[in-house]
Amino acid sequence: MLRSGARKSMAYSHPGWGRDWRRKMARKNSRASSNRSRFFIAMRVMRNVYLSCKDNVLSERTTPTPAYHTNATRTTEIVAVVLTGFGKFLFVDWLHLKFWYVTTACLLWIAYILYRIKTNRDVPAYWGFRKEGFRNSLRWIGPVSLVALVAFIVLGTARETLVFNWHILPIMILYPLWGTIQQFLIIGLIARNMEDWEGRKAGKAAIVVVSSIVFSIVHFPSIPLVVATALLAIGYTIIYLQYRNLWILGLFHGWLGCFFYFFVLGRDPWLEFVSAVL
Repeated sequence: MLRSGARKSMAYSHPGWGRDWRRKMARKNSRASSNRSRFFIAMRVMRNVYLSCKDNVLSERTTPTPAYHTNATRTTEIVAVVLTGFGKFLFVDWLHLKFWYVTTACLLWIAYILYRIKTNRDVPAYWGFRKEGFRNSLRWIGPVSLVALVAFIVLGTARETLVFNWHILPIMILYPLWGTIQQFLIIGLIARNMEDWEGRKAGKAAIVVVSSIVFSIVHFPSIPLVVATALLAIGYTIIYLQYRNLWILGLFHGWLGCFFYFFVLGRDPWLEFVSAVL
């Protein structure tokens, strides 16, 4: 009997035995390498299948549902906005029920927004009720609003219509709510529906013109308000089409409207509000 060490030495010393031994080891290593390759290939296939299934599930969860499936909803909304505008001439200009008109319009449109949220949670962001675009819009609206405020003060002083008292504070809190509703109607519904109209989308210039005309007509017969709101709608529509944010538009609409009433028109909306309620 030869020991293992002796057998190894004989295998290496005899040329034929050495070749046979090396062939066996090579075949053994080849089989082991082949098995490892098959294992890693199987693991890659399983990983790719898992990632594919995961991506499909995530896409189903994150893909937003279209806010509008047909133009019928867009048409209904635009008609409702126009009727709301006509209601202003009836209830505010003729019947002098401004408080009740504004309150009812706010409640009805808030109810509609909540209804649409219940059926589609992506609709508010589609309209512009989102945080994206707020800062970019502020970079444009902030400086322009500051210049407008200075112009209101100068104009009010020259015309002796400047009213400055503590009533400005509650109006600065309440008016942005009504301003947001107005921006939602004119820009969120009319401008956005015109832009995304299926089959025949309107150009940006046409959208800006229509929005400014509709918004200014609603403020007739006050010529200063017609001019101011037309300019406001032009700037706001351009900014909205770029950044898609209604919050900033409604906020500054309320503040600029507040200062315009107190400084340029010489009116105190707070006293009008209190007298309408009491």
